[in-house]
Amino acid sequence: MHTICLDRHLLNRGRLLLDLGHRADARALLVRLIDRPDLSVEIKGEAHRLLGEIAYHGQRFRRARKHFLAAIRLQPRVAETYASFALAVETDPDANPVRAWKALRRAVRLNPDEPRYWTAFGQIALRLRKPHAALEAFRQAADLNPDRVSTIGEIVDGFLALGREAEARSLLLTIRFRYPHDASVAGLWDRFRFESARRRHARLTEPTTVLAFPGRTAEAKVAAGGVVRTDRFSTAGAHLFRLVGLDPRRAR
Repeated sequence: MHTICLDRHLLNRGRLLLDLGHRADARALLVRLIDRPDLSVEIKGEAHRLLGEIAYHGQRFRRARKHFLAAIRLQPRVAETYASFALAVETDPDANPVRAWKALRRAVRLNPDEPRYWTAFGQIALRLRKPHAALEAFRQAADLNPDRVSTIGEIVDGFLALGREAEARSLLLTIRFRYPHDASVAGLWDRFRFESARRRHARLTEPTTVLAFPGRTAEAKVAAGGVVRTDRFSTAGAHLFRLVGLDPRRAR
C-alpha cells in the first residue's frame, strides 16, 4: 500500500511539473517511474500517456506515438489515449492519417457521448475523402449539444465543407438561443453569415463555382451546374485538434 501511494505521488509530481512547463524534469521523473518494479498498470499507463504528451510538445511524434501505444496496451479502454494518439499521427506530416482514423473510430466507440471525438473523427473523414462518414460524425457531434465554442465551430466548418448549410445554420441558431450574450458564439454566427453570403454571391455570378472555406486549401472537383466543396486539411494538427484543445491533460 505504501509503495502504491509513493508511485501515485511521483506520478502526480510529474504531472505538476508538466503543467508548470518543466518538461525535461517531468520526463526524467516519469522515465524513472515506469522502470519501478511492481508498478501498477493504471499508473504505468498514465505515466506513458504523460510521456507521450511531452514527446508530442517536443515534436518527437514517433516517440509520442510509441508512448501512447504503450498506454493503450496497458489500458485499452481509455478513449482519451486514442484521441491523443490520433493527434500525434495527424500532426506528423510523415505519418499515415489512416492511423488517426482508426484511433478516433475506437475513441468514439469507447465514448460515444463525447462530441470532441465525433468532431475530430469527422475532420479526419473529410481529409480521407469519406463524406458519408464525415456527415454522420458531424451530425452525431451536433446531437450531443457541445458547449465548447471551438467544437461548435469545427462542426459548422464540417457541415459547410459538405455543403450542408441548413444544418450548420440550425446548429448555430440553437447555440445562439442557449448563449445569447456569448461573444464567441456571436463571432461564429457572423462568420457563418459572411460565408453564406459569399456562397450565394458566387452562385449568382457563376453557374458552377468551387468554394473553399476561409483559411482552407481546396482541391476542387467540379460537377455540372453545382457547388462542390472538397476542402483539404493539408497542414497537420493545427486544424483538426483545435476543436478539442488537446493538450490531452485538459480533455474531459
